Amino acid sequence: MTSRATAAIAATVLLVFGAFSTWVIWRDGYFGFVTLARHDRWALQMLIDLALSLVVANAWVLADARRRGIAAWPFVVASVGVGSIAVLAYMVRRAFAADLSAGVTDARAATRTPRASVG
Repeated sequence: MTSRATAAIAATVLLVFGAFSTWVIWRDGYFGFVTLARHDRWALQMLIDLALSLVVANAWVLADARRRGIAAWPFVVASVGVGSIAVLAYMVRRAFAADLSAGVTDARAATRTPRASVG
């Protein structure tokens, strides 16, 4: 899958899920999930599972961002408040970084002067 396709999918999910999350927070309050988790064991299990998944996702963000030269800290910090929305935002940012680095590589290749062969 190309970086543009990945960015398009991540951006679409980010917009739809972000809108839904905003509606839920507006309707039930930011800490509504804690109230639910206190009263229902399945809700608590899902909350713990999602928290563990977010830790794994942030580990991937940190490693991937380091490899690509992207600042990871804004996404990791944001994930504390907005969860997977921050990871989705990183995926969109990552795709743009891939497009930019591909453009720089193409520009460098186009400006290289061929070396004279010695022979």
